[in-house]
Amino acid sequence: MVKGICNSTYIMYDQHGAKKKGQGDLKEIGEGFRAQTSHNFANSCLIRYQENKTKYYDKTTTKVWKIQKK
Repeated sequence: MVKGICNSTYIMYDQHGAKKKGQGDLKEIGEGFRAQTSHNFANSCLIRYQENKTKYYDKTTTKVWKIQKK
């Protein structure tokens, strides 16, 4: 590693504190948001259909908190 260059990474957790699809190199965080959101939305749809709640629809809300280790 070259001195002065930082390889920043990120990890996204879901509302239950589990790591899912979003983690990797900070330069690729946009793909992480897409993967994490897609995973959560698809899972929500599957659960809704399994419970036969087909008159409802799914939506997603994303909130971001920056937490930094020192």
